[in-house]
Amino acid sequence: MTSETRLRNVTEGDLDDLHQLIVAIEKNESQPYLTARDEVTEIFEDPINPAEDNLRLLEHKDGSLVGWGKVVHSPSGVKLERAFVVGGVSPTALRNGFGQIILDWQTRRATERLMATPADLEAIILVERYSWQDNKHRLFHANGYSPARYFDELQRPVSGDLPEPKTIDGIAIVPWTPAHVEPARLVYNEAFLDHWGTTPRSPEAWSADVIDCFGRRLDLSFVAFDRNDMVAYCLNAYYPQDVEVTGRRDGWIDSICTLASHRGRGIASSLIAHSLQAFAADGLDSSMLGVDSDNPSGAYGIYEDMGYQPLHQHVSYLRTVRVGAEPVEMF
Repeated sequence: MTSETRLRNVTEGDLDDLHQLIVAIEKNESQPYLTARDEVTEIFEDPINPAEDNLRLLEHKDGSLVGWGKVVHSPSGVKLERAFVVGGVSPTALRNGFGQIILDWQTRRATERLMATPADLEAIILVERYSWQDNKHRLFHANGYSPARYFDELQRPVSGDLPEPKTIDGIAIVPWTPAHVEPARLVYNEAFLDHWGTTPRSPEAWSADVIDCFGRRLDLSFVAFDRNDMVAYCLNAYYPQDVEVTGRRDGWIDSICTLASHRGRGIASSLIAHSLQAFAADGLDSSMLGVDSDNPSGAYGIYEDMGYQPLHQHVSYLRTVRVGAEPVEMF
């Protein structure tokens, strides 16, 4: 850290300024989304990652905010422990080494948290960039983070002839209700256990990160049942602030999964078809979803068959903190 700056804790009185800083960074980096003010409150009030220990502002000696950083870790206890680091530097303060200051703190803090987890589990730190953000690549690479996985964001219009939901023998697809919260968490934990970089979520993390987060549209979400058992779900979202940078009203297929025992029957396609119909009825004109480009489950092909086409790509970088007792096998 230079004598020009200091890393400090974030207070509730900083949140408006933090929001302005984050949005300025996103616009300068040509991010295809904008953070809403309510999301900044969520960042600050995150019950899993208390701001006191996991959120920092980089303040210049003149009192201006020149950067920010956060460390996110939801303990798993099985398979893998992972931490994410997010943040950025003000467009007015680039090329001063401030990104290095923030990443140094994030790496130390993430390592500290990961080393407090069970010693037999592999532990990694993840950070992401969009494909066009070359300055981030240089920073990550210089600090021991290597490209590990590529993720595509796909888009399709919500107009014209939308796919019709198909009837699947023995499967009932119904709108989301509050009773689906815990069954959906269990489906997620099982369905994603073999997916790259994912870990199970606790009830608290599921609520904070997935169900009660800004943008979630449970009224546009659906679940699939085989008799009395939930076997798949599609949780959707809408982020109205993004219209400013995309020019679209995107209904996001935000989290979709099917238990391995029920894959290959068209359940995911039917869930998406129901979602597209709901998006259209709600006045949305586009749909987005994200997919691991190396996912061998056939998901990419399903999405293309539903009319989605690649729009953006982002890269997940990885730094290993601890090698586990057993190799982590993930496709």
